[in-house]
Amino acid sequence: MRSFTRSLSLALVAALAVPAAAQPRQEMLTLERAIEIALVTQPSVKQNRAQIESAEARIDSARVAQRPTINLQASIAESSRRESTGVDGDTSGGFFSAHLSTGFSASGSWRIYDFGQTRANIRAAEASRDATAAVVATTTMDIRTDVAITYLEAVARAKLIAVAEATVRSEELHLDQARKFVEAQAKDPIEVVQAQARAANARSTLAQAQSNAAVALANLRSAIGFVDPSVTFVVDGAWPTPPADDPVDLVTLVSAARKQRPEITQFDKEVIAADAQVTAAQAQRRPVLSAQANTQWGPQQDDWSPQPSWTAALTLSWSLYDG
Repeated sequence: MRSFTRSLSLALVAALAVPAAAQPRQEMLTLERAIEIALVTQPSVKQNRAQIESAEARIDSARVAQRPTINLQASIAESSRRESTGVDGDTSGGFFSAHLSTGFSASGSWRIYDFGQTRANIRAAEASRDATAAVVATTTMDIRTDVAITYLEAVARAKLIAVAEATVRSEELHLDQARKFVEAQAKDPIEVVQAQARAANARSTLAQAQSNAAVALANLRSAIGFVDPSVTFVVDGAWPTPPADDPVDLVTLVSAARKQRPEITQFDKEVIAADAQVTAAQAQRRPVLSAQANTQWGPQQDDWSPQPSWTAALTLSWSLYDG
């Protein structure tokens, strides 16, 4: 008995230690609200933003060649040294003869002129950035289309549930009437069996409609890109207001699509970016005029105050042939 009481106490403590699960929260969705959430939470939108940031970074990387570069270096070392004594070159010292040395250096370089090579690289990076930014409009339109389609599907499935529920109520009423007629011996008993079959079919249709509505809501949630499990969506049963005006002729619609479709703008910018990359690749063959300067100071055990040294040079490099 004592063992049972102890087990029960432990079970109660464990149950109290488990935090209460967050209660799900329902949110009524309109089509405009669904699109608004999707444009913020959809992973493809975040991916496009990251791609644009990466393209911006490539522009900054291409501009680095226009700026001078400065490097600083310091070192300290200790090593063994074999010292020479006498005219015959005999050596003294040995493995355990330590010698301390230090070194300090500074160097700088600057690409003075590269005959348009750097500018071509910058233009190629900027064109690539513009092409990447054009993808955002295409992604936005795709998100709007997917959310609108799945939203209307969810509304339609919800309305079919209402139709199926009305059918179930009607068939159950017919079943009740059939039973009363049979009890009054006004109808054949087969009428009850037939009414029961129709009511069962109506309930089956209702279950299928409820399942389809749940699938439609899951598809809508996926199209929105919403992953918070504590929020459940309920679609507004009102259909969006259709346009009052009749659509224009097909030729006008096609002409407007050619001018406004974001994919066409995206493809045009991708062609421009590809041409700029070809130009940048061809510019790599051009000569480069650069300046370099270097200074060094190396105090060591034998001389702790040596004079620093320096060099400066102008270099013109040109890759005439690279295989």
